[in-house]
Amino acid sequence: YPDIAKNMRACLDTEGCFGSNTLYFIPLDDPLILTLLNSKVFDWYARQTFQSLGDPWKGGRLRFFTQYMENVPIPPATEQQKQELSDLAQQCDAATAAGDTAQLQALESRIDEIVCGLFRLDSHEFAATLYN
Repeated sequence: YPDIAKNMRACLDTEGCFGSNTLYFIPLDDPLILTLLNSKVFDWYARQTFQSLGDPWKGGRLRFFTQYMENVPIPPATEQQKQELSDLAQQCDAATAAGDTAQLQALESRIDEIVCGLFRLDSHEFAATLYN
């Protein structure tokens, strides 16, 4: 994931890549972490709690430093939920490769619903994460 960015862009490295000082790694193969970091819930959380350069709601950059990332809450998930998130992440990759933005948006919305459920957010809290 990036050091500083407008939003999180976490990805799974299966090739053993190396990064410079502007790229961080989480040495886990866990679909829950990957989908959580790319969810709207995490985006909302980061904009509320992480240091930013400018207003993060109006194009400012967020700083994804370790001191913030190590405190990100990770909700418990069943193996079935983790598998569904992993499947959805793979489908997102395929939709991106195919240029199917409508399918990608639908898949990302489903991921956000699952992540909201893991955090036990009610409909009002869920809406706040999507529209703030």
